[in-house]
This record gives sequence, structure tokens and C-alpha cells, in this order.
Amino acid sequence: MQRLLTVFLLLSMFFLFSCTSMGSEKRAVQAAEKASQLFQNQEYAASGQLYREAAFLDPSQASYQYNEQLALFHLGDYEQVLDKSNASFQNFPTHLSFLFLQAKALAQQKQYEQALQVYRQIFSMNPELYAEQLEVAKQAASWGFEEEAIELARILVCEHQREKDAFALLASLEGESSWYAHMVRYLTKEDAVQSPVLLPEESSTEDGSSSNGAQETPVQDTESSL
Repeated sequence: MQRLLTVFLLLSMFFLFSCTSMGSEKRAVQAAEKASQLFQNQEYAASGQLYREAAFLDPSQASYQYNEQLALFHLGDYEQVLDKSNASFQNFPTHLSFLFLQAKALAQQKQYEQALQVYRQIFSMNPELYAEQLEVAKQAASWGFEEEAIELARILVCEHQREKDAFALLASLEGESSWYAHMVRYLTKEDAVQSPVLLPEESSTEDGSSSNGAQETPVQDTESSL
């Protein structure tokens, strides 16, 4: 009899816990929906508070924590963004969005070197974020970190990703007389030489062999030249 009573109590506790958990998740969703609307209306303080409530009710959802930090970012509370994003990334180590927000907060505080360190960490974890690498390279150049900008741009060139933009950035840093500037002109066909197209009756050479009139300009290997 006592054993049956124990089993009944355990089942009752499990049922109550399940109901409480489901209720918390539902309330978290409701809070997040209200927070989203407030965020769209640029009411960041109220939005952040509701996202914080949602994160408390359902800590398993990384999006609630990120959105709260994004609201804090818009409020200019960069210190809280740094503290919270660091803690969130420890709990969700595959969510690089926390690191991106952390880097942006550091940049807003003009801690550019620290921001670039965070970006390096991101790109080491996911080297295929090519669009983001290009944007960070441009930012690094604007912050005065030309070596960092050149390194990121060269990586893109070697990977044959965003090449035109990467060459343009390298040309702006190395000068219009650089090889990079030449590649920009080549890619935009500014210096492409078009051969005249011969009429059919003029398409034979003096020795009787045929010629299509096309001439290809050899392209220097981008990887070996860097």
C-alpha cells in the first residue's frame, strides 16, 4: 500500500511539473509576441523587459535572450549587452549571433581592437561567413586597422568569394597603381580589349587557316600572387 502511495505521489508531481512547464512556455511565447510588437514600434525598454520575462519563463530559447540584448543595444546599454551576450554564448555556444552583437557593442564603445578579436573568433568557428568577412574588412579599414582589413580581403580573394569587392578594398588600401587595382579594372572590364570581328569572307589567314578573331587575356593566378 505504501509503495502504491509513493508511486502515485511521484506521478502526481511529474504531472504537475509538466503542466507548470507547459504553462511557462506558453506564457513565454505570449510575452515574446508582445515584445516583438513593441520592438517594431521602437519601444525598446518595454520590449526588452518582456523579452527578459520570456527568457526567465523559458531559458531554453536562445532567441528570447538575444532579442533582449538587441533591445539593450538599441538603448545604448552596451555594458549590459557585453555581460549578457557573454553569458548567453556560454549557454548556447553554437549561436554566433551573441558574438556578433558583442562585437558591435565593443565597436560602439570604440574598442575596435577588442571587436576585431571577437570577429576573428567568429570567423575561426565559421570560415564561410564571406559576406560578414567583407563587411568587417571594410570596418577594420575605416577604424584604421589596415593590416586586418588586408588580411580579411586576401582570404576572400583566395577563397574566390566576393572577389570584386575584396579587390576594390585592397586597391583602395594599396593604391590605384597596385596589382589589385588592375584586377578591379579587369573584373569590371574597364581595360578589356575587344578584338574586331571579321566578316566570314575575311576570316581566313594568309596561310589558309581559319581564325575566330577572339583573343583571351591571361589572368594572373590570384592565390599565388598574394
